[in-house]
Amino acid sequence: MIDDPDCDGALRCTCCGGWIRKGHLYFRESEGALCEPCAPIFKQLLDEDDSFTNADGDPLSAEERRAWFDGHIAAGGQPTDSMARKVW
Repeated sequence: MIDDPDCDGALRCTCCGGWIRKGHLYFRESEGALCEPCAPIFKQLLDEDDSFTNADGDPLSAEERRAWFDGHIAAGGQPTDSMARKVW
């Protein structure tokens, strides 16, 4: 969290530097958070083999990334959907 009195505990996007405020969609990554426009899309799970990590910071295996992608598609999602989510 960034200590900014005008942002009510907002996060700063580690890519573009924009503010992520309560109710905004964002993607949590190892370095911080990405705003919705900077967040990866689901297709990137298959294209980028070292960009996605587990809670320990270890890269997800190809099987783990494929399972995450397939689960999203099975739920009606598209490969081009943003991975950003509203968390708080």
